[in-house]
Amino acid sequence: MGAGGTPGSESLLRCYYSAEAAHEFPATKIIIAFPADTADFENRKYIMMINELMQRGIDSSRIFSEVQGHNTYTQAVNIRQMISPDNTILIITSPVHTYRSIKTFEKQGFKNVRAQGTTEGYTEADLFLSKADRDKKIKSPDANPGLRCDIWRFLQYEIAVLREWTAIAWYKLKGYM
Repeated sequence: MGAGGTPGSESLLRCYYSAEAAHEFPATKIIIAFPADTADFENRKYIMMINELMQRGIDSSRIFSEVQGHNTYTQAVNIRQMISPDNTILIITSPVHTYRSIKTFEKQGFKNVRAQGTTEGYTEADLFLSKADRDKKIKSPDANPGLRCDIWRFLQYEIAVLREWTAIAWYKLKGYM
């Protein structure tokens, strides 16, 4: 499932995880589901995702595109027309989007749906401290960069989770999952 950017960090993470899975399962197809952008066909963001996958050693004959869908539901409907629902599919998406993706694809008749949430690496805040400050058992608040970094990072997660809960409720009301 595509993500915003050109390609941005989310899309690059999805390309990374997709390439890893594609190397593990060399007979699989890769379908990049990215919303249509009729303004500029040659420079679409999903073209950049295709190029990223090819740079990671994936043969272009394995890569397909679904660009007519504008949300998870319409992308699932369109992918259902591209492949048999008897196929096992692995959806590469953000961690908070995995549940809704699985349920939406199952509603389209896919029997074996799995999802891989893409996560970025975590940098220990202690790396920003001097060795002397790292070795202290009790640190002063000003020597704890993790506190202020974690507050903002976790706030982003909370916003993403609240957005996803809203989307799940909407999808249930619409009967998409």
